[in-house]
Amino acid sequence: MKKVDKNNMINMILLIAGVICIITGIIIDFRLMRIRGLKDIHIWAGYIMAMGMIIHVVYHKMWITNMLRRVGISKKE
Repeated sequence: MKKVDKNNMINMILLIAGVICIITGIIIDFRLMRIRGLKDIHIWAGYIMAMGMIIHVVYHKMWITNMLRRVGISKKE
């Protein structure tokens, strides 16, 4: 799988999990509907999003390091 395809897949997983978290969070918070298991879906979407963020940061570690170096935060040359 190409690097671009992996990146797009990670981004899509993050987008879908984020949208699910937002929608279920609004429904739960404002008590718009009583759906059995909605809280579990909300929690699991959050776990998936957290794991996706970790993978995303690890995947872009070199870019992050280069940007930190560019703005002078990282002293490693």
